[in-house]
Formats: sequence, structure tokens, C-alpha cells
Amino acid sequence: MNDRKVLVVGLDCAPPEIVFDRRDEFPVLKGLMEGGIHGRLRSSDPPITIPAWMVMATGLDPGRLGLYGFRHRKGYSYDEMWIANSKAVREKKLWDYIGEAGGQSTLVSVPPSYPPYPVAGNLISCFITPPGPGKETTFPPGLKGELEERFGPYIFDVVFRTEDRDQILREIYAMTEKRFEVMDWLMTVKPWNLFMFVEIGVDRVHHAFWKYMDPAHHLYEPGNRFENAIIDYYKYLDGRIGRLIAKAGDDTVVLVVSDHGAKRMKGAFCVNEWLIEKGWLAVKEKPSKPTSLDDLPIDWSKRAAWASTASATERAIPTTRCGSPTPRLSARRNSGTTSARPAAKAPSSACRRATRPIPWPGTSSPVSSRRPGQGRKRLFRRVSRGSSRSASGLTSSTSSSGPRIATRSSGRSTP
Repeated sequence: MNDRKVLVVGLDCAPPEIVFDRRDEFPVLKGLMEGGIHGRLRSSDPPITIPAWMVMATGLDPGRLGLYGFRHRKGYSYDEMWIANSKAVREKKLWDYIGEAGGQSTLVSVPPSYPPYPVAGNLISCFITPPGPGKETTFPPGLKGELEERFGPYIFDVVFRTEDRDQILREIYAMTEKRFEVMDWLMTVKPWNLFMFVEIGVDRVHHAFWKYMDPAHHLYEPGNRFENAIIDYYKYLDGRIGRLIAKAGDDTVVLVVSDHGAKRMKGAFCVNEWLIEKGWLAVKEKPSKPTSLDDLPIDWSKRAAWASTASATERAIPTTRCGSPTPRLSARRNSGTTSARPAAKAPSSACRRATRPIPWPGTSSPVSSRRPGQGRKRLFRRVSRGSSRSASGLTSSTSSSGPRIATRSSGRSTP
């Protein structure tokens, strides 16, 4: 096999609007762009972490992979769901071909990689790894002990849906620093032809802090103390990437890749509320407190339609009727398409009276809805999440035939 090496730097959720437009603030990434090629590419449909990274690794679209996101129907059932993991990917990936050619790959947190699977080389699982001790998180299995002996427990993900923003920042930096320490060691002591990692911290910092950075966001406040949190993290990451590239050597081809972009999210269409208003989803009695749709007495004798949730953490808009959490429709994509998938169960739904303000988690102020008949019916709600995904991703490589993204020509020194 050719001795030339390839380093793939995966930045989950990195949008061109930050990396390209603010390149002067990121000297390493800027140097890669100036010394190689770069550009904007469209992500997969849907532009979600799973399946986008595997679309990139296999060259197959979600239809061929049979993956369209994290949650899937079990046996086409309305009742049961399964969560995608590494076992769902049956097609050959780039590193499988490298292994067949006699090469070695080091894969660090490339989704989905839990449970860990055999590769010609070394693998550390990704952010979908369940919390708790006793789980296999590496291949070969003995690699876990080597890492814990040198670096302590590996950090797969952070809790980012919380109001403690200082804690989120501390944990994101700690996770990223630990990952780079591990990668510095792996790159030095383990043989490799392909070295690929995905930094999930980029995605997490966007979710937690986008509204503090973006002047066009409806919750933005000028001069807030977290206004530079995202850009400061990118600056830190830029320096860390530069050190890793230097360790990889001047003859290494470097690609910097994102799976999807990000943009502000102002609202979501409440499908189940709309279905109730239209009489297509009937509830026998109204609950007195927030109640899961699973626990509501649905009148199945009447025609019924319902929408499943995009995330178990989403909540319904407050109205005088009951609602379920709703899919994030057009706000999530920039392609203008929407979809709602039927399911018999929609967990974590909420029902509140319209006159009661609701302090949504993550918002800086409560949101109230109108009374029935008071002006235009409210079918959209403000949301606390700072960002949503967009279909644009970065790309640049050192040759015009290269994969998706980023960086420098061989032999070029990096800042």
C-alpha cells in the first residue's frame, strides 16, 4: 500500500459561514484554505450527524444505507423505535478498503461507532456511547485500558441542554482537550495510514451558545457575556488542530470536513396542535397538568392522525388543548422540505393552559400564547435552542478529486 498518510479532521456541525467567512481569526484553517482548496458542499438528506458521516465514509446515500437519523421504526411499527448505532451500518466504509489493501486506520469518535467494531487498526467509540462503566468502547478492547491508564476516563459527550452555561463551556473544553491528548498519543505510538476523528464539541457549543452570538437571533442580547463563546472555542480548536497536523508530518494529506452546517432556529410547526384544532386528533378529556401523549385518553373511535417527535426533549406549544412534542420541520432544513412521521407514541408531550406563561428550558424569558380566539392562532412557538442544522457543509482538500473538505497541500508548513 502507498505509504502516504491521510488525516481527516471532522468538525461536527461546522458551518461555512463561520469557518470560511471568519478565516482570518483561525490561522491554521486559513493556511489550509490558502495552500489547498476549499468549498461549500451540500450534505445528505437529511443533514444529520447520523447518517451524514457514514454517507461520507461509504459514498452511499441514506436510502442505500437504510439510515435517516437517530430514531427509526422497528419493523415498520407505529409502536416501537430503535436508535441507530454502528450495527446498523452494513456497507463497506473507507477504512474497510484500506484494511483490505494492507493499511491501518485510527478512528476516533466517528459516528456511529458504538458498539465498537473490528477495524484494521484502532477505534474509539463516539458520543452515542451510553454512560456508565463496564462497556466496551474501543477496538481492540485492550486499547480502553491503555487509554484509561494514561489519560483517565475518556469523555464521549457533554450535557448541553442545561441553563448552567459556564458548566457547559468547562465540559466542552475538557472533552475536547482530552480527545486531543489521546489523539496526540495515538498518532505517535500506533501505526496508521488513515487517521480520522470527529469533534462533537463544535455541535454542542452551537446548540448551547448560538443565540448569544447571532445578532439576527430573536433571543440575542448585545454585549452578553457569552457573545464570543463559539468563536473563542473555534480559536482554541484551530490551535489544537494545528498541533495535530504538525505531529502528522508534512507529507500527510489533510482534509477538514463537516457533516452539516448550522443556523438560527426561531420556531417549529406544532403538527399535533394543528391536528387537534382541525379535529383530526381527539382527546376525551383535558389533563390538569403537563401530560405525555402516551398517557392521554385518545379517542380512537374518531379519525386520528398524529406526528412523532424529532426529539424526546421537545415540548408542545401551550394551548388550551393537549399537544405532543412536534417535529422541527422547515426550521431544521434549508431545502424547504418538511416531513412528519406517524407514530402511536410521542413521548414527553406537554399540555398547558394558554393563559399561563411557560419558562421553556434554555430561554431567557417565558413565552405565553394567546387565549383562544385572541388574534391569529399560534401554530409556531419560539424555541430555546440556539441553532438548527443546515444542509451546507464545509469542504476542501488537497486535490480536486478529494473527498469533502478542507486543507493544505502536502509539504506546506502550518502556523
